[in-house]
Amino acid sequence: MACSSLIKFTQNAVTGPDGEAVTGVISLAVTVDNVDNTGVASWQIDLVDVPSGSVLTLGELDSNDNDGAPTASFTPDLAGGCYRIVLKTWDAINRVGAPTDTDIRNFVVLDAAGFVSPPSQIWPRPLPPTDSGEPGNKPNELNLGGQERGWAGDGTDGLLDYRFKHPAGVRGVSAGGASVGAGTIVFSNSNNVSFGLNGSTVTATITVPAQTNQTVGLYAVGNTTQNSSTTLDARTISYDGLGAATVGFSNGSVQISVPTQTVQTQSLIAGLYDGVNSISTGTVRFTNANGVSFSIDGQTISGSVAAQTNQTIGLYALGNTTQNSSTTLDARTLSFNGLGIASVGYSNGSIQISVPSGGEVVTLSAFAVGNTTQNSSTTLDQRSISFNGLGAATMGYSNGSIQVSAPAVSSLSGVGGISISTNGSTISIRGPNVTNYEPFFFSGTTTYAPAIGSLYFQPFELPANLSGGRLNRYVSFGNFASNGGILVATNSASFVSGTTGGRSVSFTYGNSLALYSLGVGTNSTRLESLWSNTFTVGLAHSVSVSSGGATNLSVTNAATLSYIVSIDSAGAYTTTTFSSSSSRSTAASNLNTNQLTAGVSSIASILSGKWVLPVGFNTTVPPGQYWLAQVYTTASTTQGTSLQCFSFVNQLALSMASQDTAFRVWGASTGNTSSQIFPGAGVYSAQTAAIPATVAFSDIRTYGTNLSQYFNFINSTI
Repeated sequence: MACSSLIKFTQNAVTGPDGEAVTGVISLAVTVDNVDNTGVASWQIDLVDVPSGSVLTLGELDSNDNDGAPTASFTPDLAGGCYRIVLKTWDAINRVGAPTDTDIRNFVVLDAAGFVSPPSQIWPRPLPPTDSGEPGNKPNELNLGGQERGWAGDGTDGLLDYRFKHPAGVRGVSAGGASVGAGTIVFSNSNNVSFGLNGSTVTATITVPAQTNQTVGLYAVGNTTQNSSTTLDARTISYDGLGAATVGFSNGSVQISVPTQTVQTQSLIAGLYDGVNSISTGTVRFTNANGVSFSIDGQTISGSVAAQTNQTIGLYALGNTTQNSSTTLDARTLSFNGLGIASVGYSNGSIQISVPSGGEVVTLSAFAVGNTTQNSSTTLDQRSISFNGLGAATMGYSNGSIQVSAPAVSSLSGVGGISISTNGSTISIRGPNVTNYEPFFFSGTTTYAPAIGSLYFQPFELPANLSGGRLNRYVSFGNFASNGGILVATNSASFVSGTTGGRSVSFTYGNSLALYSLGVGTNSTRLESLWSNTFTVGLAHSVSVSSGGATNLSVTNAATLSYIVSIDSAGAYTTTTFSSSSSRSTAASNLNTNQLTAGVSSIASILSGKWVLPVGFNTTVPPGQYWLAQVYTTASTTQGTSLQCFSFVNQLALSMASQDTAFRVWGASTGNTSSQIFPGAGVYSAQTAAIPATVAFSDIRTYGTNLSQYFNFINSTI
């Protein structure tokens, strides 16, 4: 699909019109984008011209050989010129050959006078104009405001026509709201200002007229004396200080000074006032009354009060009384006595009487906050509280205190491989670990061929803790030497010159093991997975045949083995790879197949025959009843002819008469594969490559006569 180039500029979050030159400012980044990126597969954006004096580097701004969104940025650093940008796009990756389309566009920064110098358009030369109809035509690269006159401009954009209309120098004169931008400017004499011209200099002269007599009106508006207003000759004003005021002149201001007011005294009493009536003239008389008598000593009036006599107060108790319900007391001294549960006191000018809430019966809230039994809280009558010793605790009372006695703390210690630990109030006792364990004695063995994708279950009893190491099964693989079941190069006896080409296969063999335990409660009829791990072997095999003629033949046979090289005592894997190959050439027209087996025989030998197959056991389980489940899986990817790469034959099992399918659970019909003599011994009813999280007993089927899977646990490093 063809692509197109058309530049648009963005500065300060403002994007100009598509395919137009725009004006902007310096020191803010400018983003260059393509208007339509349809069909663009690769692109390049170049800066080919800048204003004279700019420090920007000409050349490529950005490019991409496998991208459909052209974009680049630069920051203008000099005003008064153009930043010329070239965008080239290709409709194929890697910018191969001439660009599919090109656009040239200018980003313009005007100078302080509003002018701009056009760019150098020597290289690359300007593109054909739109109205030319020529291939690759584009809008003019200097089409500011959409005009197509290029560097000539439209007379308003700072380009050549604008410079002719507004040459450097005075561009206009404005005064108030009016301005003149062209023609002759005339300065008129007015308001005592006259103008002249001396060469190219305009001069202005101001004529100051003789000052006439000016008057000023003065007004006194508060606390006045004599006249409150007058009109004076403004050229000379006199100030006159009266009373305590003084007047003067200092540092350009009139100084008026009045003395600070002092305390004034009054030699006569203006009047007496009792809050309602007053006396302001005549003789004032003080009358003895209510125990108060008055006398005069010189200028002093004295008042005296007779000594206080004994005053009494009558008190009455009106409700819930005790002892006397009324009495008369000396009012000068009163005593209060608290009886029963009442307490009496005095605070902040008031008598305080306090009685517990609820009267005489007071309750106590009691809380047990740790190692509780029965109720952890209660409310009791605090007048009588009983204590009851439970368990090993005894209770009593001695010497004013409650006595609580419990046996001394005992400690537990593990011996004979027993370990003891605590977590809060929980004590955990753990038996010793077994390092090697064989659930079934290795006798009466037989073999069976487990089906790929079938999940087999074998119940067993674990007598002690089991931790780390590996879980072993005994298996047989195909024999490379005898039947060619591994790394088969070709089914023919020889390679011939007419059969050129190649084939390859990637093969993965896996054996996944899992431990299950019995569910509890409503889940007691199903098994639940608690651990799983996988043993894998990866094998890559390739054969290539080439021929230079009827009597020239070259063959390469190569293989790579990826496998587990060691398992530590914690069950962790270490993996490695091993590669081997052989190449043969002959001048004959055929090459015997046996000549190519030597290169891969070492790998084939590793995968041949009988093996103890280990799976890392990287967990710890306590004693109990468990079920071991295992499933074999394979996966391969083949290019070319599909031939056998790996052969899995069978696995060792024990001959167990108790597992004979001739026996069935009472009530089950003949041939009922769900009839399990021991629950969970058999094969999962569905094909699977993964370990299920849960398996119901009803989904496990019997799987052959006299078979019980053999396996053992070994805690050591291999």
